[in-house]
Amino acid sequence: MRKTRFISFIALGLLITNLLLVVFILFNKPQTRPYEGPKKIIAERLHFDAEQIEVYDNLIAIHRTHMNTKDSLIKQAKNELYTCIISGNLITKDSLKNQLGQLQIEIEDIHYNHFLDIKKLCRENQLNDFTALLKDMVQLFSKEPKDRPHP
Repeated sequence: MRKTRFISFIALGLLITNLLLVVFILFNKPQTRPYEGPKKIIAERLHFDAEQIEVYDNLIAIHRTHMNTKDSLIKQAKNELYTCIISGNLITKDSLKNQLGQLQIEIEDIHYNHFLDIKKLCRENQLNDFTALLKDMVQLFSKEPKDRPHP
């Protein structure tokens, strides 16, 4: 009888421990800061008001349209480039590599002009913040979230 009672207490203890562990895991999620993206970071760092944010949203929409077009052209050129492996056409390969290089130059022009437009959107008292923001541009748009500066 004592062994049965002892085993029952052990089983009950394990059951309670497991339930507490499940509750702890479900309700004690780590507090991570969600990635807000460059759009929000830029608007905060430049202290944009509601009117500026509305214009900024339009600039972003235009920028994304241009970028989507270039991205699709890059994908197409890369697909053609890698089919040259099958065909062995070296002339087409070199032409496509040059085309990809030109598309990258055009992308950098799109980014550059986008930031010129953002600068034009800034008021006089925001230009110092814009200059500080430009110094962080590489980290802001890096692929590694840990490298991104926080506002």
